[in-house]
Amino acid sequence: MGEPLNRLKVTIAGEEFVIRSDQDEQAIVRVSEYVDNKLKEVSQGISVSEKYRSAILSALNIAGELFEERRKNEEASLKLDQFMNRAKDLADRVNF
Repeated sequence: MGEPLNRLKVTIAGEEFVIRSDQDEQAIVRVSEYVDNKLKEVSQGISVSEKYRSAILSALNIAGELFEERRKNEEASLKLDQFMNRAKDLADRVNF
């Protein structure tokens, strides 16, 4: 993989980060805003001194969402494979 194409400053949890990525700027901003919003959700009611704990809880929430989406994707893929196999069987029957 070559050098990242985009370099962008973003603010997450009130701190600036420079993100280097081969994704376009809109994708970087979208992901950064998503992480920032998750941190805000988890940080409600948590003192500033517990930032580390808040970051870990946010990461766990995001990872949980990722795993759920992967599970759904695997289920959809299995259903698609079954559909394709059924379509092939029907096509074979029609063609003898």
